[in-house]
Amino acid sequence: MTHKQLIAVAALAAALLTFIGGVQADSGKITNPDNNHSYQRFDTLVTWEAARTACASLSGHLATSTSASENTWINTNMASGIAVWLGGTDAAKEGTWQWLTGEAWSYQNWASGEPNNAGGGENFLMMNFPGKTAGSWNDYGGPGNNSTKTVAYLCEWDSPYTCDKDCPAPFVKNEFWTTKYGPAAANIVLSKSNFLACSSPSYALCYYSGPPSSDPNVQSLPCTVSPTDPSVADCRCPVESGASYVDINSIRNTEAYIETIRTCGITGALCKNMENEKSGTALLTAPVCDYLQASADGTPMEPKSEVISTFSTVQISGYHLGQTDCATPATYAGCMTASCTYELDANNNKTGFAQCKCPLYTGPYQVGQNRASCDAGSGYVWSAAFAPNPVQLSAPTPKNK
Repeated sequence: MTHKQLIAVAALAAALLTFIGGVQADSGKITNPDNNHSYQRFDTLVTWEAARTACASLSGHLATSTSASENTWINTNMASGIAVWLGGTDAAKEGTWQWLTGEAWSYQNWASGEPNNAGGGENFLMMNFPGKTAGSWNDYGGPGNNSTKTVAYLCEWDSPYTCDKDCPAPFVKNEFWTTKYGPAAANIVLSKSNFLACSSPSYALCYYSGPPSSDPNVQSLPCTVSPTDPSVADCRCPVESGASYVDINSIRNTEAYIETIRTCGITGALCKNMENEKSGTALLTAPVCDYLQASADGTPMEPKSEVISTFSTVQISGYHLGQTDCATPATYAGCMTASCTYELDANNNKTGFAQCKCPLYTGPYQVGQNRASCDAGSGYVWSAAFAPNPVQLSAPTPKNK
């Protein structure tokens, strides 16, 4: 990321977080009896990205409309005569619309002549464009001159409204609110300040996972493309405890990500991190550190996870020091904050290892060992980091157990 881009991202984040702190509801929270979901409209005019982040900060998501009956209910009860953002986008691929929640795009209610991608950059879904049929959809907002398009927005919660405050937040996968290099878990190495210092009773260390080792003195940590889901790798990773690091750009839980950048800044510089932890100055601990266990205040980093993959140097003596930069784009596993389960032996005892589900990415990457072959071999992938400008991660070795 260029210096100008970093400044732009930081400015945008600051603006959005200022907005998040003062959102005002302009409708009550109402439950749809057909699906038992709750909805609330906010009439502050914001961009689609700001609306998405605001809903996530409230532990919800931009509303989806997946059937004619739901669309009618939303228009009648929540958005009658009011233009609102919904949680649809074709930003990933022009013309291929998808819901933020991952629900099937099986229903649509486009206004006449829509979507038309006016100006070559309308990537987001809104309902009730002025002058269009009530409840109909329009593509609106996006890059370039469209980036500042603002309307009201509608948040949705996938459960009835039963709690006023201090409610456990549901898991919302962080797929959009990241850097330009890719979604969360790609483990994007930009600077040492991105690596937030945490401490936890247990974490999975996938930094050295990949193809089988040719060194008999090095434990086997295979990382293979999943036979049941080609979008992830099944990686075997040792379980450690104590100090470790979390890449701020690779936090898979939206709630944890928003809390963390609000406290630590967009680069992580305001919290204890790999760059400043030895300065002797009292530093804030990043909020994401509270999400590294199976449950943190009722909210796990990801449902069904027993342990979370982070980074440390506790095993560095067993591997070649340094890194290997693989400039030719190829498939790799991004294991930062990936969801893992404990590996058990025949007697149902923990083996000291975890099995982690690491999303697969394509691009130039950096392997956590020197003199490693970038060719992992058939069926195998490296657990690696996307590194447009490779950074040497030479943190002091944390105390182990």
